[in-house]
Amino acid sequence: MKRFITNINHIRTLAAVVLAGAVFCTAFAGPAAPFSMEASASSADAKKRLEELQKQASETNAAIDQAVKDKAAAEGRAKDAASDVADASATVQKYQDLLNEVQANIASADSEIASTQSEMDTVTDQLAEAEAAIDSQYAAMKKRIAYIYENKSETNLLTILFNSGSIADALNQADEVASLMAYDRQMLARYRQLKAEIEEKKAAIADKQSDLTAYQEVLNASQGQYAALRSAAGADLADANATLADANGDAAAAAASLATLQKKKKSLDSQAASAQVAYAKAIAAEQEALEQKSGGKHEDTSGSVSASTDETTFLAATIQAEAWNQGYTGQLAVGSVIMNRVKSSLFPNTITGVITQNRQFSSYSSGMVNYYVDKGVDSQCLKVAQEVIAGKRSGDWLFFMTKAAADSFGIAEYEQIGAHVFFYSWKTKKKTETETKPAEATETQPEENTQPETNTENVQPETPAAVETTDETENTDTVSDQ
Repeated sequence: MKRFITNINHIRTLAAVVLAGAVFCTAFAGPAAPFSMEASASSADAKKRLEELQKQASETNAAIDQAVKDKAAAEGRAKDAASDVADASATVQKYQDLLNEVQANIASADSEIASTQSEMDTVTDQLAEAEAAIDSQYAAMKKRIAYIYENKSETNLLTILFNSGSIADALNQADEVASLMAYDRQMLARYRQLKAEIEEKKAAIADKQSDLTAYQEVLNASQGQYAALRSAAGADLADANATLADANGDAAAAAASLATLQKKKKSLDSQAASAQVAYAKAIAAEQEALEQKSGGKHEDTSGSVSASTDETTFLAATIQAEAWNQGYTGQLAVGSVIMNRVKSSLFPNTITGVITQNRQFSSYSSGMVNYYVDKGVDSQCLKVAQEVIAGKRSGDWLFFMTKAAADSFGIAEYEQIGAHVFFYSWKTKKKTETETKPAEATETQPEENTQPETNTENVQPETPAAVETTDETENTDTVSDQ
């Protein structure tokens, strides 16, 4: 019970259903489907037809509920799949970026390896040239040394002295020989140093080539790994997209099914509205037959009935749900209609039977009656219930509705009390072609007459037994406890 009291929005929704439903809900939801009912048809026949439509409507409501669930489930799957697609796309992009980076590094390494190989080729050529220069210098030096040693004799030395113009010339020639030998040794040392430097550079280049080759092998392995991961992520993305497409297809199918069912429901409601009118007219015909038998008198529905505490509470809750803001007079009139039906031969003969009769009281079908039973009924409504059970009446009416509804249906005679009008028989005036037909009231009806989000049964259009207060006098901000 606490969840109803604390959730004022829920209460407001239920109140709006009851209070805004004053014009027969779907009776004005659109042009009524053709409904064949012979003037002589009994109320039992009309009731049977109404119950058949109610059964179809109930089955359609169940199918609508299932379609709503299917649509929600499919949309949930689509939402999850869309999230999976986003995740898979991000993963694909992640591995693609890594793959691109590795491929760029491989290209860079290939370029560096090529550059290093070019350096290696140049150094190799330089080393070959240095070795050739050393060999050439060494060969020339060996020839000069051999020549000097072969000609190093006293005779030859004396020849140099005798042939020289002076001792100074002889010494100069001797110094030249010594300088030449020193030059050879110097050049040989220089070429050997150059060769050592080139060999060292070649070794460094070889080490670099080895490192680059190892790095290239690592990059190639990474490329294969990232390519495999990218491929797997791509497959996951394809699966996620397929799942998303399936879920979207299921959601679209469920939405189409829901639209079809809602259209069928609207048609059934329209037919039910016509059937309700036919039922009321059939009852009116039987009332007229009874009046003829009794000399024009209305059926006597006065007197008290025996009722349990639970039945009294149930009646009080219905009075409160139907006329919570109509004051004592309006509440007594609603209670009179219910008890007149209990006493009438044309309706169930128990309080519970009348209130729960198929498609009669939207306050019951919407859950408001049970809400007040659980919450505890208003003391004044309980007093009214006790009085009408004891036999008190303010009229012999069997029907009530809003004035707007009565005028729309062309009810010939009624008595207005507050926001409701009350009448004994469903007798209508003949309408001219320019008068508004009941079905044409659709476009001016408030759209807030919607189903509450509760677990109670769906609100169905009621027959003109008990129609709730209109927004002419209602206050839908809160539900009054009176």
